[in-house]
Amino acid sequence: MAWIVQSGLVKLVAYDNSGREFLLDLVGPGEMIGSEACFGEAYTCTAVAVADSELCAIRCEHKTLTMQQLRYVAKTAQGQGRRSQRVRLTTKA
Repeated sequence: MAWIVQSGLVKLVAYDNSGREFLLDLVGPGEMIGSEACFGEAYTCTAVAVADSELCAIRCEHKTLTMQQLRYVAKTAQGQGRRSQRVRLTTKA
């Protein structure tokens, strides 16, 4: 499953063997994360909410999607929030 950030800010991080966190990217509204799952690959990092965030899920049932098609689906889904699966992430207090 891939995800589109609808609102908020999400950081993508990786951890080394000692547990130290490395910042890979900051992702904001309209950007997609986890697209590698749509191509049969494992997630390569961990997503952590930096601010309260809402994400829209894109199911990757068609393994023949191209990246261009996936971007189109993401752009279309951006305006279809009421009909899509959403996840709300909150930061720790």
